[in-house]
Amino acid sequence: MSAEELNNLLARCALGDEKALEALYAKASSRLYTLALGIVKQREWAEEVLQDAFVKIWSHADRFSAEKSGAMTWMSTIVRNRALDKVREFGRNPLLQGKALEDIYETPLVEDAPGPAELALMSHDLKSLWNCLGTLEQEQQRVILMSYYHGYSHQELSDRLTAPLGTVKGWIRRGLERLRMCLEA
Repeated sequence: MSAEELNNLLARCALGDEKALEALYAKASSRLYTLALGIVKQREWAEEVLQDAFVKIWSHADRFSAEKSGAMTWMSTIVRNRALDKVREFGRNPLLQGKALEDIYETPLVEDAPGPAELALMSHDLKSLWNCLGTLEQEQQRVILMSYYHGYSHQELSDRLTAPLGTVKGWIRRGLERLRMCLEA
């Protein structure tokens, strides 16, 4: 699945082409589902997130701009945001109040990095990202993954890790700078 092909399918979706939406779903849904499942940790929630995300992708396809980001990046952002919303809903659900999120699923950190089989299936860009993450200091890896993958705010990270807020922000800033330099190399 090429970036150009996804861009074209999104452009056709913006024009109301339902066949383009079907093709887009066929080409991108498995990767987007994996992203959602990685965040929400429950198959039912991931399926709901994916469905909601594709409704939003369809209804907002006219807002996609290939000059600003790639199609997969744009769709992944929609899925990630919806998945994080789903996790936040957990805290507002009266049936689940009083339970820790960790009681529902464990929060994987860097230790749960993909194994050789999973890496073989990943795209080159994702492999590069995982390799570059491996070059970061442990604190930087941890806060970046907790922030971007699990949606923790800087303050939540500070509280959870019992580290000063400025320190957490510094870890993230320096880690992202090192990631950027590694990915550009």
